[in-house]
Amino acid sequence: MARFLALVVAFVVSCDAFVVPAAHMRAATVVSNSPVPTLAPRIAEVSMMAAKKPLKKKVVKKPVKKVVKKPVKKVAKKPVKKVAKKPVKKVAKKRAGQSYALSQRNSVGGGTGSITGLVQELVGTLLNPTQLAFVGLWGALVLKYVIFYDQPE
Repeated sequence: MARFLALVVAFVVSCDAFVVPAAHMRAATVVSNSPVPTLAPRIAEVSMMAAKKPLKKKVVKKPVKKVVKKPVKKVAKKPVKKVAKKPVKKVAKKRAGQSYALSQRNSVGGGTGSITGLVQELVGTLLNPTQLAFVGLWGALVLKYVIFYDQPE
């Protein structure tokens, strides 16, 4: 874990995305002895404005090779072996007595009694006073900061 953390820190430090580029320093004032300031010409030379013509390239045609057809050899067909069918086992018929689900319910216990018992246990666990207080506090915060946020007090 420590190696992984060190690797992540090294990656973050070396990454350029998290680094603010340094500003270039410029001179604030330039002192000159001449009374007339010298300005750089703002007109580009004519040779710079002229566009060069692209060179034309000759297209070289490649010779087309003809495909030589090879004679196809005929292969004698092999006889297909038939797979022997396996005999199908007959499924045993169900007993006329209880169904599987009913027998499982009787062995495990089920019905409406088990469902009501489960619901009573769930309500007893989740709706104790401490948890109800936390839910009420959460609801008050949601009402204050989400729903009634922009209304004056």
